[in-house]
Amino acid sequence: MLVVVAGALTAAAIQQRDRALEQAYEDAHARAELYATTALRSSLTAGDLEEPMSGARHGAVLADLRPLLFADPTVARVRLWAPTGILLFSSDPADEAGASTEDPIIGTAASGLSQSRLAVETVSPTIEEAAPAATPLFQSFVPLRLRGAESVGAVAEIEQLVSDLERRADDPW
Repeated sequence: MLVVVAGALTAAAIQQRDRALEQAYEDAHARAELYATTALRSSLTAGDLEEPMSGARHGAVLADLRPLLFADPTVARVRLWAPTGILLFSSDPADEAGASTEDPIIGTAASGLSQSRLAVETVSPTIEEAAPAATPLFQSFVPLRLRGAESVGAVAEIEQLVSDLERRADDPW
């Protein structure tokens, strides 16, 4: 009888953690959408979406985003992609503005559909602490429309640390 009760409790605990982790990912996606529609949208101009940012403008946008996005310890990196797959901005100094990708999720987000996925990528140290070379990330790709624009001008990629999201899911309160 004790074995059956212990097995049932273990199964219930596993199921509860799975639900908590799923909720943590849903919350992370919602936060990424909020960051894109508030912090990024207010920090950018239409000219910022025309070509990859560098120099003073890159530094100014990064300075605007630090207190807004990187105050959240889960945020590891922020990227901004043109709908064509050209990297316009990255908070990671290892990324090269102007690099291109054929990642289909960017095209999906450029068409107006926000999506998230799990990935393992190399991330330079974040503002607060160093991240390991291969980092599990929860990546959210959010269509970005600037004020007054009818179409998607760019895709915001907000990457959050999976380890921090799992810690949040494990926190009972």
